[in-house]
Amino acid sequence: MRRFYEKYKKFLILFFVLGIVLSLYNYDKIAASIFKRLPETINADLAEKYMPDKFWLHRTNSVEKQKEFADKYKGIEFDIIYYEKEDAFENSHDKKDLMKYNLENQFATYKAIGKDKGIWLDFKNLTENNKYAAKDKLNELLVKYEINKNLVWLESGNWEALKVFHDDGYRTSYYLPYYKLNEMSVEDIAKAKKLTLNIASSGNVDAVSFYGGYYDFINSIALPPRTALLSWLDGYCWGEVMLRKKFVDIRNDDRIKVILVKDKGKYHR
Repeated sequence: MRRFYEKYKKFLILFFVLGIVLSLYNYDKIAASIFKRLPETINADLAEKYMPDKFWLHRTNSVEKQKEFADKYKGIEFDIIYYEKEDAFENSHDKKDLMKYNLENQFATYKAIGKDKGIWLDFKNLTENNKYAAKDKLNELLVKYEINKNLVWLESGNWEALKVFHDDGYRTSYYLPYYKLNEMSVEDIAKAKKLTLNIASSGNVDAVSFYGGYYDFINSIALPPRTALLSWLDGYCWGEVMLRKKFVDIRNDDRIKVILVKDKGKYHR
């Protein structure tokens, strides 16, 4: 063994030093990887002490999931789909089962829990045709379950239809589409920025919501100072967002009022 060491001493030392350098360079990835493997009891305890209030639970699309994380997050996101014929909202990312996943069940649970958390409503099918009926139904539910409208962010890609909600006192947010920026020309990117600026300046919305990967794109637009920013980071839990170097800017930007983070738990759908 000693002969082997003496023969390859330089290579072994070089390999060891390289390992240390790589570990230091990627310390955030290593720490985040370790964090993901922590037991939930430890995770929850750390969250209570160190998780920023603007980290909200992404895709809370079952009553069971809302109950599971009732004490962990200061806000939750519901995906919603409006059915005009039934005059009801489904709590789903895609249509599944209105009776089983009715938004009213979520609101009843929210009231029973009694935490006054923030609510992000991702309105999947808002249109010019359903906007008034949807607004009236949502108002009815908020009143019925005594939910403060000021706790709600209402998001849609249909920024024009959001006007009726904005005028009725809702905090509204324009859903930025998933642009393929790497395939777009300089001119097309400039047009997308101008469109985003015009929407933010329209008076119909209070915020722009976007996937975290578009932070540089959003940051390059001179949005009106009053414009809030909402974001989500698909696939990342709160600890990863706290530990990873690549999230420093988005995490520390005071304009960003909410960052949705992943926490599947036992009842994710």
